[in-house]
Amino acid sequence: MAKDSTDNLAAEFRSRIDDVSDDELRDMAFLLMATETDVVQRLAAIRAGFTRTWLERLISEIRSVSLQLERQLQGIGERYTGRHADVGADMATEIAERAGVKNAAIRLGPAIASGTLSEWAAYKGELLTKGITERVRAEIVSALRLGFMTGKTPYEIMQQVAKQPYSPLSFGSKIGRAEVIVRTEGGRVAAKAHFERSKDYEDFNAKVARDSGRTPEVWLKKWLSAQDTRVRPTHVIAHGGPAIPLSEDFIVGGEACSHPHDPRLSAKEAVNCRCIAITIPPGG
Repeated sequence: MAKDSTDNLAAEFRSRIDDVSDDELRDMAFLLMATETDVVQRLAAIRAGFTRTWLERLISEIRSVSLQLERQLQGIGERYTGRHADVGADMATEIAERAGVKNAAIRLGPAIASGTLSEWAAYKGELLTKGITERVRAEIVSALRLGFMTGKTPYEIMQQVAKQPYSPLSFGSKIGRAEVIVRTEGGRVAAKAHFERSKDYEDFNAKVARDSGRTPEVWLKKWLSAQDTRVRPTHVIAHGGPAIPLSEDFIVGGEACSHPHDPRLSAKEAVNCRCIAITIPPGG
């Protein structure tokens, strides 16, 4: 393929990005990001006289278009984040109401799209290691990040994850493990985003208090389980514990954590967990 042909193809691709639907844009992005290495390896294997410079230029073109797609996908993600936050707030309210906690949705605070997007942008899936190679982990992280940021359903994300070659371990099948990965990692990022948002609220209010010559008040957090027969015994105990200062750790099954799904928790305390932590401001 000549240099001019490569340039023309990349230019045509870029010119069409603005004209496609959100769904098409998601599919294009996933295709480019998930197959970049594979495409180059296949071309190199043909041994048809491609030069190193030509291959590097091809990689550069693919990455350039991928970055353009990512920028547009972030805009889509901001539109969908509010919808996902509303669903999460409804689920949290249902769990909290079972525990007799009123106004749980208010205590959760408003959704801040940038915070959730930042957590997904920083997400690296460090705990996805058993039976998963480094290359496959990168593909799974890409599927999770793009899926959650662009509004795909958990089932759609599971299907993308399950396409990767990894061991099902004790989960019986690849789709079974994909479901566990999507639910656990999605919950991990959501819990971290809420915790960080709560800390920002507490820090802001503490600054206002100090500037006014007042002593900052302590914000609290409370562990809530789904309150059914599937809840781990250790999480039942955590649910029955008192509200504690936001800066302190919960002790769950003898393990310290800032919130449900905390990466410090072992797999037996984190995988498939459905618990939440509500934040209780002073006077709440």
